[in-house]
Amino acid sequence: MKYRSLGLAVSTVVVGALALTGCGSGTPGGGAPVDDKTVEFWQNKFSDEDNAWYKAQVDAFNAAHDDVQIKLTVVPGDAWEQKMKAAQAAGTAPDMYTMNYSAVPMKARNGEIAPITSYIEQSAWDDLETRFLDAVTIDGKQYAYPLLYEPSALLLYRTDYFEAAGLDPAKPPTDWDGLIDAGLKLKAANADVVPFQIAQNAVELSWTTWASQNGTAGHLPISDDWSTSEASDPAYEPLFQFYQDLYAKGVIAKQPLSPYGDAAPLGEAPSR
Repeated sequence: MKYRSLGLAVSTVVVGALALTGCGSGTPGGGAPVDDKTVEFWQNKFSDEDNAWYKAQVDAFNAAHDDVQIKLTVVPGDAWEQKMKAAQAAGTAPDMYTMNYSAVPMKARNGEIAPITSYIEQSAWDDLETRFLDAVTIDGKQYAYPLLYEPSALLLYRTDYFEAAGLDPAKPPTDWDGLIDAGLKLKAANADVVPFQIAQNAVELSWTTWASQNGTAGHLPISDDWSTSEASDPAYEPLFQFYQDLYAKGVIAKQPLSPYGDAAPLGEAPSR
């Protein structure tokens, strides 16, 4: 199908939160054992820009150090689990690797990763915001170091469409009512434009709206110990109303125009 242009798009980037962790085995990995002056580092494959950044950091470190060198291995996401499990079973897991913050507590308690507190100067730990430090701290020990911690959602919009609809590109909407109002004006100015795109299926809604859930009600739909459902709290009604209004007022398409997170339709011309 050909995509129509979007006036607005929200991109949630929770899964972009990454930490650098140490492996529990403490042995070099990814193949045959190497000498103790080499640190094996596995990086999950991301965008070309991300990959280039990691390589540049490793190259710079290796150029500045003669006593220790980092061997970088880029692993595609679809091969990560199989490659890691095979290396762990063989006792050749990497010395350090990138991982999502959400996996740190479980892997630490399972003994899959080792504490790295003593390997990093205290000043570096003290420099972290409390929420980032808490995310990698289990039972008083740090098992990873924060590398990327991104905002929950970003609002991307077309300034040319804003201008055509009489909206000020320098003053984008800052609340849900303002977003819907902007969407209606974009739609009125160009009938070929789908004003807004956001996660629209159950799976994507479940993980992209956690910040909205918490921000609206002050808590998530389940208790901290996962024993009680709190989804029926009336405090969630504004969030439910927002999604209902998006559909009822035709601000979003009945079906998503592209996979969630795909920004291509945002740049498409109306004729496409």
